[in-house]
Amino acid sequence: PSNAMAAARGVRNFKSATASVTTQVTRDDSAASESSKKGTSSRAPTAVEQSDSEDEKETQSSKEKAQVQVWEWLDDLLEGFAEIYRVTVNSGQFCGDCVRRTAYPIKEQLLGTYDAATRGP
Repeated sequence: PSNAMAAARGVRNFKSATASVTTQVTRDDSAASESSKKGTSSRAPTAVEQSDSEDEKETQSSKEKAQVQVWEWLDDLLEGFAEIYRVTVNSGQFCGDCVRRTAYPIKEQLLGTYDAATRGP
């Protein structure tokens, strides 16, 4: 129990510390936005802002690298193959459903006729 109480105190202290930092950052941001409206900047960008800017640049460049560019005709060709595949699969499923719905009544009729013929009068 004593460890649990210490952990709870630590969490409470952490929450209050982060709340005060958040309040300070909000005040700094509002002051910066007011000065930017006036056309003057009262402070230089902080290290956190600079690292955020660098992170955004890195993610943009990684997105550009991750995006694969192919020739337009190849893209059209692959889309055509994909459509042929979709149509083929859907047609096969439709034919299977049709056979199931048609074959069952025919089978039941044949078995009924066979049973009637073998039972006799």
